[in-house]
Amino acid sequence: MNPFNNFDEIDFRNAQLPEAINGQTIELLKSKKEIKPVVQSPNQQKRDINTLAKQKGMTEECQRMAFLIGLLNYRGVGLIIARRSKKAEKALQYIEVVGLFGIIEVSHKQLLERVQKEETEYSRLNIRSYNERYHRKNIFAVTYNYLLQLAIRLYDGSLQFEIKKTKSTKVTIKMKKFISVTLKNKNYSSQEILIIGDRIYKIISELMNSSSIQNTTSKVFKIEPKFIPFQYEMSFNSIYLKKYSISHSSTE
Repeated sequence: MNPFNNFDEIDFRNAQLPEAINGQTIELLKSKKEIKPVVQSPNQQKRDINTLAKQKGMTEECQRMAFLIGLLNYRGVGLIIARRSKKAEKALQYIEVVGLFGIIEVSHKQLLERVQKEETEYSRLNIRSYNERYHRKNIFAVTYNYLLQLAIRLYDGSLQFEIKKTKSTKVTIKMKKFISVTLKNKNYSSQEILIIGDRIYKIISELMNSSSIQNTTSKVFKIEPKFIPFQYEMSFNSIYLKKYSISHSSTE
């Protein structure tokens, strides 16, 4: 007769397992306290930290580019943007500006000529073989730096950027990282720049993913002059920016 009334009353702790059960199965039967967590090697931890730093840096570059696009668009510059394929990435994807129109006309060919000129000058100082990935980064960097100088010129003295001094690289053309902006005697901190840039980036992404854009066969789409509500974005008070920053960081 079975001495146990319920299955829960059976004590399995001292039960003998058949010899056919291997050590791997025994490991699975251990309690959670007995299972040792997988400890990463110092090299792996360092690689993970570097990966996160690169993802953060790339995201901030995209936010600064979006900030520049907002500045120019509000001033009257229309932009032609290349459509990108959707990728499940942990960092934002680069916005590829391939032309300008409105108060200034710049073709894709003219932008690529700028890239070629700067890459040629850069390669004289830094001998390296051609790399497609580095070339794509150079396109973004040269376009970014050009838009920054264009914004300064179009705002005619009412716009100043504080550029952070960074080490030069022997691999790709360096971007001019601005850490504060003064527009008409109003200063915007690095945090405010990234928050505003992030919101503008989302506006561009929503436009890119809209049905009217997705249903076309064109590889580019246009942002009409003064389409982005940049004046509203620049009018955020510090309290709102702080609240948005907290909520934004909590969702990452």
